[in-house]
Amino acid sequence: MRINTKLTIGLLVLLFLAVWVTALFTLFFDTFEVRERHAGLIADSIINNRLVMPLLNYQYLSEKGDALVAGIAAVPFFLVLGPGYLSLKLTALFITVSTLVLWLAFARKYYGYLAMLFFGLFFIFSPPSFTKASLMSWGFHSQANLFIILSLLMFSYLNFDKKGNGPKYLYLFLGLACGFGLYSVKIFAVFLAALIIFWFFIEKNFFLKFKFYFFLAGFAVGYSPGALYNIRGGKYLVQVTDMPLWKFYFDNFLLRLKGVISTVFVDLPGSFMFSGPGNWANYLYFGLFLFCMAVMYFGAPDKKGDAKKALFRFMVFYLFLFAVALNFCPHTLEPKY
Repeated sequence: MRINTKLTIGLLVLLFLAVWVTALFTLFFDTFEVRERHAGLIADSIINNRLVMPLLNYQYLSEKGDALVAGIAAVPFFLVLGPGYLSLKLTALFITVSTLVLWLAFARKYYGYLAMLFFGLFFIFSPPSFTKASLMSWGFHSQANLFIILSLLMFSYLNFDKKGNGPKYLYLFLGLACGFGLYSVKIFAVFLAALIIFWFFIEKNFFLKFKFYFFLAGFAVGYSPGALYNIRGGKYLVQVTDMPLWKFYFDNFLLRLKGVISTVFVDLPGSFMFSGPGNWANYLYFGLFLFCMAVMYFGAPDKKGDAKKALFRFMVFYLFLFAVALNFCPHTLEPKY
């Protein structure tokens, strides 16, 4: 029987909308955050020409453009539906469904139909903590996923489909996506670090080639709003919570290193919030996730064998690096036990 991938993706999107729109109205009063209102102010000010200072000055935090980017993204919804929380929620929903479609395309291309199906179901029936955060237009960590999958799709196409010989302009766009992702959500820095390290392992001399400089040029353009804001304010070029990025992550190096395993296998599932921390559903969901990772690795199409193994190693490395970064920074997964 011939599998219709497009039909499956369409059905998964419809199921996503049915489940998440229900969640939107069920959890409506649990999905308010001050940065979302700031994003709404920005969208309304742009539409009605009420900006009282340069747009870049509307950043909610000096370190990133999260709410500013969300406010700009909300402009079309404010134009069609008018100013209000519903427009902001639909902005977040649109970003999330776009992220889902791109991840489904990636999973199908490199890991096959079954992996795509499992991924879609995990994404649709996600932990409540992820669902709530993704239903807020505040440019938060969950919405960094859009920049991650955009970058990963381009990187995979250039380095595996085109064997590192893709058109130079795509490296420019890859850099642009990475730079703007870092400006929008600082947690993207972990993915970017993993990507650069992985790039080095698959192509040792990539930094000596013109394509890398196209990437750097795109990155400079993408991150230019953040660089301009920080330089103009006399701050660090790349900062997190008013301190340089390196200091944020690497204070108390040895003390934080020992908590990496606990972060992955205890704190991470504990943050899913299925009926509160410590609930068995958190660990069941995490166990199913690990099982599906194995299915993804062993069930990919043979013609993509080299790419799927390399990309799988990259994703495992990224998960590990994320746990390391989390232990090196002052933040923790909530709630704690």
